Amino acid sequence: ALLLAPDRWCSVQELAIASGVSAASVSKLLTYLESDEWVDTHGTGPSKVRKLAKAAALLDAWVEQDRARLASRQMRRFYVPGRKGDDLLRFAAEAFSDRAEPDDAYAITSEAAAQIYAPFLTPWSVATLRATPAAVERAAGRPDMRGVEQGANLLVIEVEPSGLRFAQRRDEVLFASPVQTYIDLMVAPGRAPDAGRFLREQVLGF
Repeated sequence: ALLLAPDRWCSVQELAIASGVSAASVSKLLTYLESDEWVDTHGTGPSKVRKLAKAAALLDAWVEQDRARLASRQMRRFYVPGRKGDDLLRFAAEAFSDRAEPDDAYAITSEAAAQIYAPFLTPWSVATLRATPAAVERAAGRPDMRGVEQGANLLVIEVEPSGLRFAQRRDEVLFASPVQTYIDLMVAPGRAPDAGRFLREQVLGF
């Protein structure tokens, strides 16, 4: 929430509502960031507001934290025959949606999402998405996609619903936020970080 609006002054309550996190947790985090001078403050008591002072440093730290956690990341690989490009994205949107809570089940990320926010010259051949464990199990049972070790065209990062916050809908498909997309690109192999740096320059701006 802070990184999506780095120049905005926010109260604890505003950030709690925006992020879906308790006000107590938000207050604790902001106090930590304030002690390290990563946020600027204005006012006191209930009227106290804060905004990021070091947005770039915070984003870099988040990337390093995710890179350190790669070994424990739960990743599933699937091959979907006859699907590629936008057709694969629409398939994934249908396969991983939870009809009861469609906004909490999945979000396309990495190269495919970056092409939506900041089109890059390198085409993508493998779609990556974030999805809840329940959505993954539901989709894995479909006869039109199969789990593989090699030759996957659909990579799925298992996350809790909190890992899908701030997703954006484009043409009936949910995409991870530009910030989350950037982080996923920067810890991915190959030329993904090139697309990430372009996204940061064109969209994030810090």
